[in-house]
Amino acid sequence: MKTIIIGIGNTMLADDAIGPLTAQALKNCGAPAISLELDAFTAATYLENVDLAIFIDTLEPVYGRPGQIIQLQLDPTRLSPEEMAKAFSRELSSHHPTPADVVLLAYSSGIFKGKAILIGIVPETLEFAHPPSTTTISKIKEICGKVAETANLQIDCNCVEANFKEILETLKM
Repeated sequence: MKTIIIGIGNTMLADDAIGPLTAQALKNCGAPAISLELDAFTAATYLENVDLAIFIDTLEPVYGRPGQIIQLQLDPTRLSPEEMAKAFSRELSSHHPTPADVVLLAYSSGIFKGKAILIGIVPETLEFAHPPSTTTISKIKEICGKVAETANLQIDCNCVEANFKEILETLKM
């Protein structure tokens, strides 16, 4: 089974950095992960022939309290042709895609027919040029554990947590 772990976000926006920084830490610890700050169209190409795509990203506050981790299945097959057309008729930001945008683009282009899961965290802050909050940083091992369980992979979450903190230090965050 071909699996990919994709962190999406913006490293300049506090907790929005969790996706790409966690993915980089996972990759550094041996997991099949990539960190994306790419446009939606380029990001969708990473799903070609993938069986399982796991996204790490922040969620809107309506999903819960800051630091809460939510797991959602992203299933474009549940959309009718009309719903899919409506999704494409809205303006799609090429600079900050959501995981749903990426999955929908890859699915509709025929390059992705696998399963897509979002492991999202409700952010505490999205302030520009600030580091991730201590609330969000404290959830890295839990996010790693959910990724490992979902992907059925052996991942050293202690390595991921330590590597995440090293990345933050390198970035002077």
